[in-house]
Amino acid sequence: MSARRLRLAVCSTALALSLVIPAWAQLPVPVPRLPPAPAPLPAPLPAPLPAPLPAPLPAPAPAPAPAPLPVPLPVPAPAPAPVPGPGPAPVPGPGPAPVPGVTPAPGAGAQQAPAPAPGISTEPAMPVPPATPVLGPQELLPGRPVRLTFTPTITVFEEYNDNVLLDNRRRVSDWITGFAPGFAFDWRGNTHRLALAYDFVAETFSRRSSFGDAFSRQNANVDAMYRPAQQVTLTLTDNFISSLDTIDISPTGVATGRTRSSSNTLTPGVAWEINPLWTARLSGTQTALRYEGRGLIDSDIYRLTPSIERRITESLTGVAAYEFGDFAVEQEPNVTTNTPRVGARYRFNPTLNGSVSVGPTFETSADGKDRTEVAITAWLRQAFQLGYIGLDYDRGVGTAGGLGGTTENDLILGRFGLTGLVRGLSADLTIAYGHIRSSIVRSSDRRIDLETLSSGVRLVYQPKTWMSVYFGYLFYEQLPNTAVGARADQNRVSFGMLFGYPLKRE
Repeated sequence: MSARRLRLAVCSTALALSLVIPAWAQLPVPVPRLPPAPAPLPAPLPAPLPAPLPAPLPAPAPAPAPAPLPVPLPVPAPAPAPVPGPGPAPVPGPGPAPVPGVTPAPGAGAQQAPAPAPGISTEPAMPVPPATPVLGPQELLPGRPVRLTFTPTITVFEEYNDNVLLDNRRRVSDWITGFAPGFAFDWRGNTHRLALAYDFVAETFSRRSSFGDAFSRQNANVDAMYRPAQQVTLTLTDNFISSLDTIDISPTGVATGRTRSSSNTLTPGVAWEINPLWTARLSGTQTALRYEGRGLIDSDIYRLTPSIERRITESLTGVAAYEFGDFAVEQEPNVTTNTPRVGARYRFNPTLNGSVSVGPTFETSADGKDRTEVAITAWLRQAFQLGYIGLDYDRGVGTAGGLGGTTENDLILGRFGLTGLVRGLSADLTIAYGHIRSSIVRSSDRRIDLETLSSGVRLVYQPKTWMSVYFGYLFYEQLPNTAVGARADQNRVSFGMLFGYPLKRE
């Protein structure tokens, strides 16, 4: 009986298998799912050029550069400095608007900057190129804006300087090896923007080791924007420079030798878009110049500028402003200035725009020596597929750096940039001329009258997102027409590499 049951069980099992196995064999065989291939690395973006900082606000041309980067000069209604990349840019310059400074218009393949926040003027500040051989952290900022970016960097460079002391009477030339650690931080949102940058330059000299310094130059920048309401924008910029080269800190590019000196410029501002046609602005600037060298003169300059703008047509905007200035120059009577201005900004076509503002400056001195002169600020920008061209002119009251003041300054700047010839390669050419002379003459032996000329070229190639290679050349000449100031001409050639990597968070 048990054997019969066993045979029945075996037969039943065989019958079931004969039905199940063919059906199972026709089922699709599961294929293991592979993880998606990693996205290709982005192609290297061209290194940003300094100029009129672009948007939303500019990097701080927060760091030295082998060629001119923008350093803003007084304008009737200072606009917030642009963030590099950090052009300002360079502007030196100076995009920006370097730049804090002049910032080139995007060329072919460049990232288009977002439109400025309501109420923020895009008028660039007039830059003067400083003589510095180092690329700053902003050179590696990502081309596409993200919510949070932190970029640690280090620059290694070699430089030849044929007049280290900036004085033809004591001409010293040398080879310089330098290292420049730094960082750039950028945090932005729909209603706010905060950009920070800092770097310092450590230099060793090949022949004169005593000239070496672990902090031969320091540069710190803060650029902030907050929009508490749709029509109201608050801005704040602060630019600090400490350097052994006095030409670096002088807003007018005046050289007073090699000595420790520093400059700090603080610029708060507010803009109120009353309606689509009217915009009101209020800005202030405080600039402090300090020198440790014997016989050099410290100064503090304060400016307050309310202005009103009226959009007349889609292309034309009229501007009326009133600039109040206070000049506290060491060893000199206090001087105040009052400058009512009228002007306009005009867009000739989508790639060409310009601005001009003029007005009388009433200069009042505490010793009763008053005078009246003309203040003019004008600029013109032309963007094209491969780069940009810019021209600036500024005439107004200022100082002559460590030589003191007050002075009447005429400054002209021309810039030419190429960004679209080869991917990752950018070129920038800058030429600047300044005529600085005493505005109020108190004695013939203290009368200031000198001319400065500088020209520089910079080539930057960025083969990787974390590396830039550059070459720069700068020529500078100072020609005094009186006994005040030293005659100096200088040639600087530099080349180096910048390493860093932007750490981004969307």
